[in-house]
Amino acid sequence: MAASLALPALLFAQGAATSQVRGPADPFETGSRGLRVFRDADGLPQNTVHAIALDRDGLLWVGTQDGAAYWDGRSWTTVSLPTRLQSNFVRALLADRDGSLWFGTQAAGLCRLSGSTWSVMTSELPALRVNAVAEGRAPDGSPVIWVATHDRGVARLRHGTWTVFDTSAGLPANTVWGLLATTDEAGVPLLWAATEGGLARLREGDSRFQVEPGLPSVSTNSLLETGVGAASRTLWVGTYGAGVCRRRGEAWQCFDVARGLPSNYVTSLAADAGASSAWAVWVGTDGGGLAKISDGGITVVDTRHGLPSNAVYSLLATTAEQGTNGLWVGTRNGGLALLKEGKWRQFSPVKERPFLPVTAILESRDEQGQPVIWFGTDGGGVVRFHGTSSQVFHRSNGALPDDTVQCLLETQDARGRRVLWVGTRHGGLARLAGGRWTTFDASSGALPGNMVQALFESRAEDGSRSLWVGTRTGLARFTEQGWQSFGRDDGLPGESVLCFAPAGSGPSRGAFWVGTSGGLARWTGEAFEPLAVDALLNPTVQCLLETADASSRRFLWIGTDGGGVTRLELSDPAQPPLTLTDETNPPLPNNTIYHIVPDGNGRLYLVTNGGVARISPGPPTPGPTPSLEIYTFTVHDGLPSNQGTRGAALLDSRGRVWVGTVRGAAALDPAAERQDRASKRLRLAATAGADMAPLQPHATLSHRRNRVTMRFALLSFFREGDTRYRSQLVGLEDDPTPWTAEWLREYPVLPAGSYIFRLWGRDYAGNVSGPVELPFVVRPAPWGTWWFALLVAALLGRIAYLLVRARWRAHRRRERQLAALVDARTRELREANEFLLELSYLDPLTGVANRRRFEERLASEWRRAVRTGSLLSVGMIDIDHFKLFNDTYGHHRGDECLRAVAGALADGLPRVGDSVARYGGEEFALILPATDRAGAITVAENLRRRVEALRIASPAGGVVTISCGFATTRPTADGNPSRLVELADRALYRAKQEGRNTTRAEATDLDSSSHPVLPRFPLD
Repeated sequence: MAASLALPALLFAQGAATSQVRGPADPFETGSRGLRVFRDADGLPQNTVHAIALDRDGLLWVGTQDGAAYWDGRSWTTVSLPTRLQSNFVRALLADRDGSLWFGTQAAGLCRLSGSTWSVMTSELPALRVNAVAEGRAPDGSPVIWVATHDRGVARLRHGTWTVFDTSAGLPANTVWGLLATTDEAGVPLLWAATEGGLARLREGDSRFQVEPGLPSVSTNSLLETGVGAASRTLWVGTYGAGVCRRRGEAWQCFDVARGLPSNYVTSLAADAGASSAWAVWVGTDGGGLAKISDGGITVVDTRHGLPSNAVYSLLATTAEQGTNGLWVGTRNGGLALLKEGKWRQFSPVKERPFLPVTAILESRDEQGQPVIWFGTDGGGVVRFHGTSSQVFHRSNGALPDDTVQCLLETQDARGRRVLWVGTRHGGLARLAGGRWTTFDASSGALPGNMVQALFESRAEDGSRSLWVGTRTGLARFTEQGWQSFGRDDGLPGESVLCFAPAGSGPSRGAFWVGTSGGLARWTGEAFEPLAVDALLNPTVQCLLETADASSRRFLWIGTDGGGVTRLELSDPAQPPLTLTDETNPPLPNNTIYHIVPDGNGRLYLVTNGGVARISPGPPTPGPTPSLEIYTFTVHDGLPSNQGTRGAALLDSRGRVWVGTVRGAAALDPAAERQDRASKRLRLAATAGADMAPLQPHATLSHRRNRVTMRFALLSFFREGDTRYRSQLVGLEDDPTPWTAEWLREYPVLPAGSYIFRLWGRDYAGNVSGPVELPFVVRPAPWGTWWFALLVAALLGRIAYLLVRARWRAHRRRERQLAALVDARTRELREANEFLLELSYLDPLTGVANRRRFEERLASEWRRAVRTGSLLSVGMIDIDHFKLFNDTYGHHRGDECLRAVAGALADGLPRVGDSVARYGGEEFALILPATDRAGAITVAENLRRRVEALRIASPAGGVVTISCGFATTRPTADGNPSRLVELADRALYRAKQEGRNTTRAEATDLDSSSHPVLPRFPLD
């Protein structure tokens, strides 16, 4: 494709352009790949992001106009400043090397967060508005903090002493927007200050700033240094009005609108952390979006490419080791965006319909050899792109018989002229030749049906060509002799023909594969030979591809409609087929395969309903089964939709993979893709005891604090939903857990012993981090220690010795008394332990069972019901308008209400086996063994009347009432009790929807009266 049709250089930087060239976006481009946006709805405090930073632990911090927040790869946590009432506006962020975070505020000076301790600096600064904070080093290696103020110059903190530099010390202006602490060529500490009046520098040992000549006399605000060594070291300066300038050696060069920059008002700069070129710098502008300056030219990313706002305030580039290889973009009113290069780029052929499904893609050339691309759409006809212009052919302009296009093919006529064939869904086949459109359909006798699903051109050994048209009702061939139809009687396994693929070394031999709704066949050049493939899980063949490996072994890949993909080894049919589905290892994202495309690196791209799965050869393994790796591209990687379309995929002449989806097309350049092979940081937060106090490594816990909770997060900032964890508590668990998405492990009661908690994390790309280890010890209870037992034994021995000496004659009676005493003490100790255990099962507020007891009893009753074949009912009860009750009367009255309702519920259960538990908050749960649905409703109505009879005044009017939801089932051995609870909770939700103070029951399909049910006791 020509440069005008190429994907923008942001994705495909093809270096021939100069720095004065700005890469235009394709006219049909609708969005940037891999661009994700966080807003206040996602947890940000506010949508204007002024500062971004990574702290020493790997957390991503942002500063907004209403506080700060950090991202751990799972959720945002907001942080208000201690100066919140004076100013919560964060203009600047700095994560220093010692692990502290510095927050520059709009009107409250400087705040520092060290661990969990805040310190505020207001009187130490010459002004309360802080625009930038930077860290440098003194000659002795000690840290130096530099602070840019809005109208009082620069302040320096060194060895606890503040020093102020303003215009009297050589600054061009007292309004300072940016700072850069670095060193000169000799290693001497150097500070650059970007001010309202220009750029100045302060070298270590000087008392005055020196104004940097060579720059326009405009406001400077952002600074960046790239490269190492005198030859490549470059200083970048962003200005507000004159673009961005760079200084190499003593020479300055500026980039502005005239040279391709989208705006002269620069706000921020960042070096591209993963640039493949010699250098690349991101430029944030106020009104022009983003620009990337590299040796390949200037590329623009703005709202047309998916950026949430063209006003960019802050930038931060991160590497894969820091969470993801990408650029974080803070915007005005648009939130925080994550821009990732090397991902899919989105396109829409019809500008007025940006989400129009793309059902066919074709690359061609014009008479001068320039690239042309064709898009077939679902309802928008066919679109031709050439250069920067596009042309739409559809039914209304007389080109097509139907606007839904299902396949495209280009051939040549006898004169060597290009001919375009367009297969439509309801109008047959259209041909464009010599500027004229012609239609072939069933009414003319050309086709067996008007739904055209696939097109293919074959060439016989004598050089003659045939056009093959697959329709829903058979196959047609077009040659110089005219049209010919084929069906089941001719060897086709199914009438609906869905796909073709060349067979053998190429189409010149005339043989090809054809996939149908009933299986697979091969055209030998003279006839169709059906091929029985027992390994196919679904007979509908939607796509085919024949490949060969380095040893010339030939394979046929068969994509099916719901049965995954199967690979046959054509060179050795005795080899067993390989089938991949969503249940194999590795798994496919979806079993419907629309198309299979190879790239230039021996990898295959499968277009599915769950994204695009890339199959790559894995590391060598012993045995005949090949090692494969599968990575699935989804909307997170830039696809317009995870649902593909059949037949819309190709590998173009520049090695790019194109696919069509139900929301447009997308393209990926594998050569520009940045592979993520980096392990990420694991964050582990452990607490112990009922007060959830932090658990430090090597801590020793008493027997009363043996409840331990582990919370963890993998600091992977891309496709976090694919993050998986595995853990093991050594000392309690013999093996690690399976990989799951669970990020919480709880151990309610740990026995005495030494433990090591081990944690592993795995990101979306399969990179494993860890293990992270946390050792700790749980001490035994005093009565469980060896010294306590020894003390008791010594005491008893001494008593026995004294008794023997004093009452030798009554030693037998004394021995019996001593034994009775030991038994009594043991029984008391056992009863005390049982009492403590019983207390652990009670809700301390209401006195009824707690949720833990409910879950254990539900599991027990489930097993009992399985053994006896009886029914089991579970109820969920919620106090109506309880939040309003609490807000109106206070939590003390709310607790009294909870106790009263719990008592009424407990007293209203008619049978010994029935139980009630506090499930959480104002919600209670009931277990009714051997109770059918009617009995459960009877119990519920009785309980509802009892609560209503309490006559507790409700602020919503009337008295406090409850809503009940019940579910009944006949448990099975492989059933899940939690599903019954979910059904009861759903019934409760519907009862709430129906007006509260009511009862609703749900029953599974196992709920029947075919087994006897124990009768309920009569209810009052």
